[in-house]
Amino acid sequence: MNTSLRRRNFMKTALMAAGAVPPRIAFTHAFNAGADFVLAGMFDWQIAENAGIAREVLAGVKRSRPSPETGAVK
Repeated sequence: MNTSLRRRNFMKTALMAAGAVPPRIAFTHAFNAGADFVLAGMFDWQIAENAGIAREVLAGVKRSRPSPETGAVK
């Protein structure tokens, strides 16, 4: 396995700083910085809205993903 892949961020934590950063900004930053997923703590009434925001942000992220086996960009 290509060891350079291990050094990349795949998850961002403390994205929203206990509500100080809006979800759209936090998710956009995380996914554009290379995160593969985010774990966002939320109340039950926030789940549908935040999941929708995450889907919209991911649809706009333009990046290539390297293959874990070869390191080649797909």
